[in-house]
Amino acid sequence: MKRIIICEGKTDAILVGYFLIKVYGWLYSRDRRLPALPFEKQNESLCWYSKPNAPGFEVAVWGAGGIDRVPEKLARIVERTKAEHVPENRFERLVVLIDRDTRTVEEVRNLVEGWYRDAGIELGQGVTIGQWSPGAIQLGKTPPEAHSVRLLPIVLPATREGCLEVFLADSLRSVGDTDRMIVDGCREFVDTVPDEPYLSEARFRPKATIGAVLSIMSPDWVFGDLDEKLTSVEWEKIEDAHAAYAQLADL
Repeated sequence: MKRIIICEGKTDAILVGYFLIKVYGWLYSRDRRLPALPFEKQNESLCWYSKPNAPGFEVAVWGAGGIDRVPEKLARIVERTKAEHVPENRFERLVVLIDRDTRTVEEVRNLVEGWYRDAGIELGQGVTIGQWSPGAIQLGKTPPEAHSVRLLPIVLPATREGCLEVFLADSLRSVGDTDRMIVDGCREFVDTVPDEPYLSEARFRPKATIGAVLSIMSPDWVFGDLDEKLTSVEWEKIEDAHAAYAQLADL
């Protein structure tokens, strides 16, 4: 059976891939026999991972190109599973990973539950953020047959408002006194920069902060791509970061 992790963007997908490989023993896969999913190369990312010595254990990580595209991708996975005649090619574990932004935990739960239900997944008693929950998809066959699935919604940060970059900065800040000083200093500096011409949107500020933090912590990366910098950090050794992705152990 197949698994899918749908997240907002490419950076989210890179971090998920990092933990799958570094912590949970998955390997990047180029197997052309894996199901083809309709992703847009310009705005999205799609990578497959497999488990060594475990045939049939594959997971796709889909960076959807924004939170508004996440439910669309989820619906495509459900539609594909309903129509799939080969049991091994049906998706049985569906993870949704999104930013918390300004939502409460209850608002996030209601949002994700709505996506699951709109996609055609039967939830029973609903879902819990950060935990696996059971669900079912009615296959498009006669006689009717229910296909059991496991659902995992993850929201970052889990304990306060913000986005992925806020979560990453908070995680780095927890490492020690020097790291805390760097993160706090970068945040204070970015807060003093006027909106125009570089930070015209609120979402740019946490991105600027994490970029500045990483450049200070490893100045030899300063001309590299931010995503490349992110994978050079040993996130699995940072307790808060490791805990956020811990449920992926059960993929």
